[in-house]
Amino acid sequence: MKTLIKKTFKFLGLKGTSIILICFVFMILALQNLSQAFTFSFLFWDIAAVSVLEIMLGSMTAGVITGFVVRSLLLRPSKSL
Repeated sequence: MKTLIKKTFKFLGLKGTSIILICFVFMILALQNLSQAFTFSFLFWDIAAVSVLEIMLGSMTAGVITGFVVRSLLLRPSKSL
């Protein structure tokens, strides 16, 4: 088991291993909250019977997209005048 972890870390690197670990943790949380439903209220929107899984998927997707956008804006080469 230890050699498998070392080989995986060596193959994927720190970033890839971190992404895999986050996906596994998210998958476990999603499976635990699969059937729970609640009412979602935000400002003037009221959405009834939303699954916790849907909220988790939406927030994770929004976070990933925001991270990519911020990263691309920060790594964009600056133009000199």
